[in-house]
Amino acid sequence: MQLKETTMAALDVWVKPSTWYRGGYDDMRRFYRFVSQYQRDHGCVIVPDLGETIIRAAEANGHPVEKEQNKAVENFTSLAYEILDFLEETGR
Repeated sequence: MQLKETTMAALDVWVKPSTWYRGGYDDMRRFYRFVSQYQRDHGCVIVPDLGETIIRAAEANGHPVEKEQNKAVENFTSLAYEILDFLEETGR
């Protein structure tokens, strides 16, 4: 499944700063906005290649994706699953 343009725009906003993978306050706010937009556009089903899509977006913004960033992508993808499961279970 291809991400919608609005979801891709939210993803780009999240990964644009070089700190995107660190999980600081502002990084997490951008990540939550991305997940929120994802849920509005795609519901609560995660695309199978979401992690690869995040990596491609980070690389497109000129950021290297090495071991630390790959681990962060795994963690953020898992967190996105958990958030979307919560939203689905609570009818939000």
